[in-house]
Amino acid sequence: MEEPSLAFQRALVAMLKADSGVAAHVAGRVYDRVPESPIEPYIRIGDDMVVSDGADCFERSVDVSSRIHVFSIEPGKVQAKRICAAIVDAMDSATLNVGPDWALAEVSHNRTVYLDDPDGLTTHGIVDFQVYMDPA
Repeated sequence: MEEPSLAFQRALVAMLKADSGVAAHVAGRVYDRVPESPIEPYIRIGDDMVVSDGADCFERSVDVSSRIHVFSIEPGKVQAKRICAAIVDAMDSATLNVGPDWALAEVSHNRTVYLDDPDGLTTHGIVDFQVYMDPA
């Protein structure tokens, strides 16, 4: 059985690259590991956590906390906020295929945070989702 956060990540990356609203901002620059000297803006997938829900009624159901990072060097936070909003909109309307081992029970947007990175140039957006998955 595939690790659940990996199944979700694969579906998430495919959706973000295919969504026209997200692509209009980052043109497919969605990374798990960011290349050296990336073109900005871009999205980095990461910081997932998987917790068994412990319910007796489902076999191995899990709760996946997924964090998506947005990086923009455009002055101000406008571009980063637009990209984060596009991610949330895309997730709201997406039908994600997490593969043969898992089924999505629920996906919810928890929060979005905007930070100034220590370099003084980069705006860093963080979008957190909670994903509930059941074995297929």
